[in-house]
Amino acid sequence: MSQAKVDRYKEEKKKRDKLQKKEKRELLLWKIAGIIVLAALIGWIGFSVYQNVQKNVSHTYEMKTDALDNYMNDLNAETETSSEASTETTEETAEETAAETSAKSSATEAASETAAK
Repeated sequence: MSQAKVDRYKEEKKKRDKLQKKEKRELLLWKIAGIIVLAALIGWIGFSVYQNVQKNVSHTYEMKTDALDNYMNDLNAETETSSEASTETTEETAEETAAETSAKSSATEAASETAAK
């Protein structure tokens, strides 16, 4: 080999340790940067999922109760009608009883007047 090649080889050999350390340092920095980016990405995704799960969503439901209202009104109307009918029946019975009582008392008075004569 020529002297120039030998000198170049010796220089490269001296710098080889520095170059290897520099390459290792760069590789380590790339790994650390990748880990930081990955951790930030995972944290962001986790936080987004957590926010979506923790949302206090209140649901509003609407329901038409027309049929139920009509049914309840019909039941109330039937109850009022039957109570009015029973009240009327009770009043008629009371009037009949009063009439019968007065008729009996009239008959008793007439009998006692006849007996007294």
